[in-house]
Amino acid sequence: GDNADLDDDNDGYNDIDDAFPFNSNEYNDNDGDGIGDNADNDDDNDGIPDDEDDNTDQNIVIVLDNDNDGYSDDEDNDDDNDGVVDEEDYYPFDASEQYNFDGDAVGDNADLDDDNDGVPDDDDDFPNDVCAWLDTDNDLKPDTINCPENISTTLLEDLDDDGDSVLDIEDAFPLNASFNSDFDGDGIDDLVDTDDDGDGVLDVYDAFPLNFSESSDFDNDGIGDNLDTDDDNDGFIDLLDKYPRSNGLILEDNSPQSNDDEETKSSGNTVQITAKILIPLLVFSFLLTLAFGVRKIWQPKSELDAEQVISGVENNES
Repeated sequence: GDNADLDDDNDGYNDIDDAFPFNSNEYNDNDGDGIGDNADNDDDNDGIPDDEDDNTDQNIVIVLDNDNDGYSDDEDNDDDNDGVVDEEDYYPFDASEQYNFDGDAVGDNADLDDDNDGVPDDDDDFPNDVCAWLDTDNDLKPDTINCPENISTTLLEDLDDDGDSVLDIEDAFPLNASFNSDFDGDGIDDLVDTDDDGDGVLDVYDAFPLNFSESSDFDNDGIGDNLDTDDDNDGFIDLLDKYPRSNGLILEDNSPQSNDDEETKSSGNTVQITAKILIPLLVFSFLLTLAFGVRKIWQPKSELDAEQVISGVENNES
């Protein structure tokens, strides 16, 4: 068997000295090119055919110099002369590539997604960090951080993505530095929204532009008419005030009027008394009535008897 046979191809050369132990036509390969000398037309690989070469046994030493800088690759610490030493160069013999961040067999220069996060490098603000890709305000802090399992990052997440000094959690438009508030949530910033509270009343006509339950304040007392119990602030609550938006008490003539005169009835049929006049009159009337009543109660008995006698005499004379 071959294991015991010292010359498997029986060409007269022991296997240990035979470059082709299973080829009886070959036993030597002078230039180590994989072609036996019998079949090789240039045994020493010197570029001269054997039939023209006086010394076919000359051994040619091949020196590799990948970047042709005059230094053999064994001596050269930058074989592709790309400025990155071989120890740090993922592709030491390819001057067009140096790194392969995601280890996907495509160098970063040719790879369209260096960190393999699914976002092309052209759109990725962090092309070498799989945990982040967007930085709206270019402050070197990603808008969000989302790391795959068992992957970490040194990046810090941005709490103000658009850099408008309003935290994202309080910013209605966290990716737009020009806007930050939207009171009625209609998608239009309050700066350009003509109806901030969405109550149907334009802000220029709305006494309470940020209160959808109020829009007018007739008496300008800071209380909306919907909540105000005295809209005209005349001292009479609206529930009892026939004209809650006319300052004062209006006494109206009840005589019939034609429809044509309805709108002008205040011209000759009504008398308007303001609260400033009416209230003192009511108070004076009350005090006067009270005074007469007290006088009646506390009048001395003698005076009462005298009045009665005088009254009796007058009655008898009559």
